[in-house]
Amino acid sequence: MEYIPNESDADPSMRFEGLARYAFCCERGGGPNNIADAGVFDREFVPNITAEGLRIANEILDSLITKINGETNEELINFKNSLTENMDQLRGVALIDAIIILLKK
Repeated sequence: MEYIPNESDADPSMRFEGLARYAFCCERGGGPNNIADAGVFDREFVPNITAEGLRIANEILDSLITKINGETNEELINFKNSLTENMDQLRGVALIDAIIILLKK
């Protein structure tokens, strides 16, 4: 079972930050282009996911795919393939939560 910072926080931006911190093994505000920060979620995923938000989600998933092996890796690839430019905030939050649940198995 993996430890993901902020995994059960009520604020989805904090869960995003924790997932990014886990993906990039960094502290708050770390990772490529400092994306492991709740403010990035608020800026790029609210009210809808921007093109930059989609790029960031792909970058986080790429890091996790590189980091994880086996069946979980296949599911992460499926999540990556499900990303679209038409995603709204709620779908983005659901995706973050689904990835955290998958990693906690």
